[in-house]
Amino acid sequence: MTAHIARTDSIGLRHSSGFALLEFVVALALFTLAMWGVMSAQIVTARASYDALQRTVALSLARDMAARVRANPGVLHDYALRTSVNAISDARDSFTDCHAIACTPRQLAHFDLREWQRGLNGEWEQEGGVPVGVLLSPSACVGGHDGVLEVLVSWVTLAAKGSLVSAPCSPAASQDTPPLARRTGREFLRLRIELALLQ
Repeated sequence: MTAHIARTDSIGLRHSSGFALLEFVVALALFTLAMWGVMSAQIVTARASYDALQRTVALSLARDMAARVRANPGVLHDYALRTSVNAISDARDSFTDCHAIACTPRQLAHFDLREWQRGLNGEWEQEGGVPVGVLLSPSACVGGHDGVLEVLVSWVTLAAKGSLVSAPCSPAASQDTPPLARRTGREFLRLRIELALLQ
């Protein structure tokens, strides 16, 4: 009877150790899947956060242009800009510096556009002399007519591989913006302001 109990214990121990190894492997697999899910969620959250930051910067740039035009409404038609992707802003000394001297309204419009393009290209924020702008491959269109200012800012999302297609500037292209965005991986922000409402 004593030998039989020892044998049962011996078999029981073998079965217990086998189940413990199987339980460990299953627990390890579940832990790995859980960690993978957490890491994937972190990546998706980081991308969504960066995309939201890009949209915020684009809206801030559009509002900045509206404020510049509001301060200089007499030359609305001079506020015309079409940038290509990764366009380099004009040399700083090619325009009058309206921070240093008084400018005519037309000079101020050209100065505003140049400064705004520098902001679009990320030159307002620099680290070690290198622009660190948020928008990836930005392009923009600015136009004013009949008391209406239109600003279109376009950029590549972080999740997209990126397209170097510039923003469509023609008014007819506004209906094509969502399909174009889906096709190219670009995001668009269009701001249309009636300047009479800003007075």
